[in-house]
Amino acid sequence: MMYPLDFEEFLWGVGYDKQAILNLKSFFDNKEIIPQVIHENMLKLIREYIAVGGMPAVVNTYLASKNFSEVHNEQQKILDSYFDDISKYASTTEKPKVKNCYLAIPKELAKENKKFKFSTVEKKATARKYKNSIEWLRGSNLVNLCYNVSTLSFPLNAYEKLVSTLYSEEERHKLEWAIGSIVSGDSKNIQKFMVLYGAAGTGKSTILNIIQMLFEGYYAVFDAKALGSSTNQFALEAFRTNPLVAIQHDGDLSKIEDNTRLNSLVSHEQMPI
Repeated sequence: MMYPLDFEEFLWGVGYDKQAILNLKSFFDNKEIIPQVIHENMLKLIREYIAVGGMPAVVNTYLASKNFSEVHNEQQKILDSYFDDISKYASTTEKPKVKNCYLAIPKELAKENKKFKFSTVEKKATARKYKNSIEWLRGSNLVNLCYNVSTLSFPLNAYEKLVSTLYSEEERHKLEWAIGSIVSGDSKNIQKFMVLYGAAGTGKSTILNIIQMLFEGYYAVFDAKALGSSTNQFALEAFRTNPLVAIQHDGDLSKIEDNTRLNSLVSHEQMPI
């Protein structure tokens, strides 16, 4: 599935290469003040990104024309296509409700209180009436749901109960350290290959599923056996998109014949694919 461009990918489009972006990140990593000229240029670009968005067709239009009127026209085409999909694929009873929910989202986001209120869709409306419409939008990938929590403290109760039940304090610390290194970007400089082993039902897939949900769109599924075979020409295909994290469920490391490729990946070496 293709996702909208994030700001870094937008920078690629306007001409920033990997090294230039690494130079920008170095100011943050080294806790250095960004030179004023660079700061002002980045503010200009983030404002452009906010106005243009990350839809590839819209970004291409902006890069080709630098005309926000044409950008708006391309954005409107995409919105029209969304409404066409609602008309084609939503059930007869759900079509008006789905459309009204979708149209209400900008009004909701403009409010200081970001909780979605169904009364914005229709006066005295209830979740019972519109919950299927919201679910239809979510299932069609037209919206992402963000659930409120009752407290801002960390860790969340459900996560705390799950992880403390499955793992010892030492094991949990290692897993959360690994996840934190991915979030912070430190994993790009850390040479670690983590293996979760144990009997069935001990929580290996549970934590891997959590990681996949955390990094949806930015992880790859690989085959360790294929990587360990010197004759498999397609073993590196999963890494073509340069994922943040690569995962294999129920792998068998005993099947690895040659760990050369695996060592190169862990060492962040450039490899032809």
